Order: sequence, then structure tokens, then C-alpha cells
Amino acid sequence: MAELEAFNQVDTAADIFNEIARLTGDAKYEKLLEVEVRGLLIPSEEMAWMRYFEQTPAYKSNLDHYDMRRAQMAVEWQCEENEVSQ
Repeated sequence: MAELEAFNQVDTAADIFNEIARLTGDAKYEKLLEVEVRGLLIPSEEMAWMRYFEQTPAYKSNLDHYDMRRAQMAVEWQCEENEVSQ
């Protein structure tokens, strides 16, 4: 049972990163941010892309937005975790 659950998680992670690979700009960063907040391991090439994007004018001009989204996602994730554990 645990092996099947682990397999499903790997399949889900692969699906997530396949989806992310098709995204660009703001949409890609937001999805990677969500993955990061959830504590999933992000492939090194995607982490490098995040660091690159954080140096762009598009990111820097919306820094408050990204900080707010990171905080919102963290709260949402914590609420989901609390619901699952109850």
C-alpha cells in the first residue's frame, strides 16, 4: 500500500513538473512558488529559472505581489495540512 502511495506521489510530481515546463513568466513562477511552499523538491533547472526570474524587471516591479502570494500560499497549505490531520 505504501509503495503504491509513493508511486502515485512520484507520478503526480512528474505531472506537476511537466505542466510547469509548458508555462512561462509569471504563471511559471507562481506555480513553482506553490510547489516550493508545499515543500516539494524542485529540480535544479527549475530552481535556477526561479532565481533568474527573481532578477527580472517583471519580478522586481511586482515584489509585493509575490511576497503576498507566498504568504497566502503558506497559510492555505497550512490549513489544508490541518484539515487532513484531523
